[in-house]
Amino acid sequence: MGFSDLTVIDFDTIELHNITSQCYKASQIGMTKVDALAQVCKEFSEIDIKPVNSSDLYRPTPIIISCVDNMDLRLQLIDMCQSDQIVIEWRMSWVAFEIRTFETTAMNKKIYKEEQWFPQSEVEAPPCTEKSVAFNTFHISSIIWQLVRSIVTWYEYNWFISWDLLNELRFTSQPFS
Repeated sequence: MGFSDLTVIDFDTIELHNITSQCYKASQIGMTKVDALAQVCKEFSEIDIKPVNSSDLYRPTPIIISCVDNMDLRLQLIDMCQSDQIVIEWRMSWVAFEIRTFETTAMNKKIYKEEQWFPQSEVEAPPCTEKSVAFNTFHISSIIWQLVRSIVTWYEYNWFISWDLLNELRFTSQPFS
C-alpha cells in the first residue's frame, strides 16, 4: 500500500484470555498490546510500528483505526482528533458488526456524540474468549484494510457498513456525505 510505518495506540496489556483469540504468544503475556503487535509485525513484514501506550505520546496521523473496546475511551479518542483526520471505527457482537468511517470535522464529531456514542454502562460486550470473536475480528480487519486502501487511493471515507453474520445480511451506506 505504500506505507512502511504505522502508529498504534493502546493502553491495554496482554492477559491469558487474549492468547486464544488475539494472535498473541503466551510469552507476550504482561506486555503492552502495542509492543507485542510491533514485535509480531516486525517478524512478518517491513512495517515499523510506533507503539503509543500513553495519551501524552499521541501525535496526529491522517487515518485513525479505532479498536478501543470502551465507549468512554472512544469518545476521548474522537475528541483528541483534529478536523482533518479520518477515523475508522468498528463495533461487534457475537454475530454482527458495524464499521463506520468519517472525517473528524466539528459537525461529524457532534453527530457521532449524539447518534453513535452511548455510555459504557450500556455496552453488552462478548467475552474475548467467545469463539466468534476471532472470526469476526479477522473479517473486520480485512474490510478495514480495504477501507484504508480506498481512503489512501481515492479519498473515499464516508462509509457505514453493518453486517449480520447469523442472518447473512449486509448493509452499506455513506452517512456523512
